[in-house]
Amino acid sequence: MQGKYHFVCAAGAGAATVAIFHNEFSSLYLGSALVLVGSIVGGLIPDIDSPTSAFGKPLKPVSKLINKAFGHRTITHSGLWIVPLILLYLYTKNEFVLGYLIGFVSHLFSDTLTSGGIPWLYPLEKKRLRLTRIKSGDGDMLLTILSIAIFVLGNFAVRYFMDNPIVSK
Repeated sequence: MQGKYHFVCAAGAGAATVAIFHNEFSSLYLGSALVLVGSIVGGLIPDIDSPTSAFGKPLKPVSKLINKAFGHRTITHSGLWIVPLILLYLYTKNEFVLGYLIGFVSHLFSDTLTSGGIPWLYPLEKKRLRLTRIKSGDGDMLLTILSIAIFVLGNFAVRYFMDNPIVSK
């Protein structure tokens, strides 16, 4: 998926998070801005493994090194990164980290919707998970709309279960 579509997916996922969870932020405006900026950074950074990407161009030596060592959509697209990101957020309660996590997940999910897929458990498992046969570039707009819709619904579901716990206290 092209960077501009990852940008839109990440911004959409971040905006949904802000709209639904703004009560949880330490500061409404600053927290909202941090989530949005974090989500955009998190939505673009996985493609640092491509020297022509938004982060790959300005960090070309790093990008080329990662690409040469691992290739595209491997180490930087591993779902295993989600665990330390969640732990970091739980420890810091930092809105930028929350946004970064949301953007990162939106990137991985969006690429999972393409025919190329991603190896969610890389380097433990190199098999790629793909949920559609839509090629990157061909159906990026459709994938973007689908990704944002799923993130909005996911945010509503999480909020619902936060407000209506399954187990009574």
